[in-house]
Amino acid sequence: MFIEKITICNLFAYYGAVEVEFPHIEGKNLYCIYGQNGFGKTSFINACKIAICGSGLRDFNAENGLCKKFKLNAQSFIKGNKKGFSGILNTYAVNESKTDFYIAITGKLNDNRSFYLKRGFENIDWELEETLALSIDEEHFSDEEAQEKINALILPSNFVDFFFFNGEEIGEISENLHTGLKEKIEEILRIKPLDIILKQIDKITNELNSQALEDEKQKQSFEEKLNDIEKAKNSLDSIQRQINIIQEQQESKQYALKEKEKEIQKLISSNDKTRQELYDEKHELEKAIQAHKEGLEEAFKHIIFLSNPKLTKQLNDEIQAIESHKQSQDIQTYQKLLPALKATSNKIIQAKAPSQSQEILKLTYDIFDTFLQNLEQQSSYNSQISPSLIESLKLSLVRIENNALKSYITKSKELKNQLAQCKREIDEFHLDSYTQTQKAYLEQEISKLKQAYQEKEQEENNLQEERQNLQIKINHLQVELEAMRQHIHNERIEEKIKILKALQNTLQAYKQKLISTLKGELRENILQKYKMLISDNVNSIKIDEDFKIHLYNSNEDNIYIQSQSSGQKQILAIAIFWALSELSHAEIPLIIDTPLGRIDAKNRKNIIQNYYAQDLQTIIMPTDTEMGRREYEYAKSHIARLYKIENQDDRAHAAIKARGIEDILL
Repeated sequence: MFIEKITICNLFAYYGAVEVEFPHIEGKNLYCIYGQNGFGKTSFINACKIAICGSGLRDFNAENGLCKKFKLNAQSFIKGNKKGFSGILNTYAVNESKTDFYIAITGKLNDNRSFYLKRGFENIDWELEETLALSIDEEHFSDEEAQEKINALILPSNFVDFFFFNGEEIGEISENLHTGLKEKIEEILRIKPLDIILKQIDKITNELNSQALEDEKQKQSFEEKLNDIEKAKNSLDSIQRQINIIQEQQESKQYALKEKEKEIQKLISSNDKTRQELYDEKHELEKAIQAHKEGLEEAFKHIIFLSNPKLTKQLNDEIQAIESHKQSQDIQTYQKLLPALKATSNKIIQAKAPSQSQEILKLTYDIFDTFLQNLEQQSSYNSQISPSLIESLKLSLVRIENNALKSYITKSKELKNQLAQCKREIDEFHLDSYTQTQKAYLEQEISKLKQAYQEKEQEENNLQEERQNLQIKINHLQVELEAMRQHIHNERIEEKIKILKALQNTLQAYKQKLISTLKGELRENILQKYKMLISDNVNSIKIDEDFKIHLYNSNEDNIYIQSQSSGQKQILAIAIFWALSELSHAEIPLIIDTPLGRIDAKNRKNIIQNYYAQDLQTIIMPTDTEMGRREYEYAKSHIARLYKIENQDDRAHAAIKARGIEDILL
């Protein structure tokens, strides 16, 4: 599709009929409409959206009407309300009783047929009406039929956000990349129609079951249970969406908590060099303590003694007491050995000194007897430990003394003492009044975040409980329905149900295969587009079952999206939009209120030369600061025409004029 002309008449900031022509120039796809913020860029994009999907006033466009984006009913969206929203009709034109309020688009379809689309608003003071007319060559369509042709041949209403968007929208999406993105992805990848078909099969199956029940009361009960299940499932879906949102919020709060704690540390650390050194020491001590907690499985065999040094000391004292005191076993042993000692002494002395044997023997026997008397006079010591075990116990204690675990425990105690001392020094360190104030503020913020986290945690717990109860209710109702189905004996209906069940299973299998394939294609496409736009630490992307996107660096560490800069998040959102628009296989022009404000010069160049300079027609709406002389030079070879939005001080008389770059970038 190619847009040749857009005419906006008395809508939003545009007063009177404002025409913009887009001449087709081979090899040049880019059309730049420069304008200051507040001059009419957002008005231009919203008018184009209304052309495709309508306001929501008519039944045939109520579901996708633009009023839903503004969370207003169609009447308030068109005519304004008392809460400050002025409506889509130009206020000066309304006050002057103008009668023409419309947006018209002229262009070529992919098959080169010409089209003219016009959506207008009439009888604004009475019975407000929305009109729609579409001409394709010589064929003419109106209202609902025209809307069907627009969806089929020009741009499906639910795809509008992926092709016509402004900086505010891309910013919101970049800040909430997980929330609501699943539905958008399912829409553009055409997964949603499968869900609609599957639900319809369920509905037909249940209707057949109901028809087969002969008893009217049973039939009524069956239908009531079906309604109850449908309501419970809708509630379940709603609760699950709430849980998903809360989990996203909790993840965001956890990240915010960590960032606030880092801010406190940075604030205090930057107070002076000494405090920084203390924090460095604290960090190193914490690392050392963690290191001592690892790899101790073998050493824990002796944990009883090592964790109780008092027990080890008592055992050592017992051994010393045993060794320093006489035992009753010693006396008995000596008494048994004494006759043998005397006999042996007699034999040796008789052989060595026969002439003096009597005197020597008497002296020797006296020594033996005296030693026995001394033993009997010594204090005795009774122990539960057998003397025969003394040596082995001493050896074991030596091993325990030298065991690696003891050194780990000792070292860990030393490190913990050092860490405690370090923390005391940090706490006692003097802070100036400004730092103290900032620290107190951050601590208050942390306290609020923790409280909010706990409140949300309780809210999630309540929702999880409600979800569980609903699931139990659904299961119970389904069991009751199945019991009622068992009483159905209508072969014709049973055959139809079997066919529907087989079709349902086939579609389910196809859906899962499709999702798997599309997820892979989407993942590769987003990563490719992202890397074309920016070079940073993102190395890979994963997409889970809920189409939640996760970023990873080269070490396969998860990169928390909220930790990325605003520019990085916006580039990721652009990459997602770009990938989705390609996967939709729809050749549709892009109309973008460029989100270059938060993106640095290098990445602006990448966006201009890669995203904007595609083969597809691209209409961008930058400010002169977002796309200055340097950015213009990047885009120059792709630009077909330049324009400038001019407006009066009242911001309600916008006009778009073709201009040269010298008139735009003064």
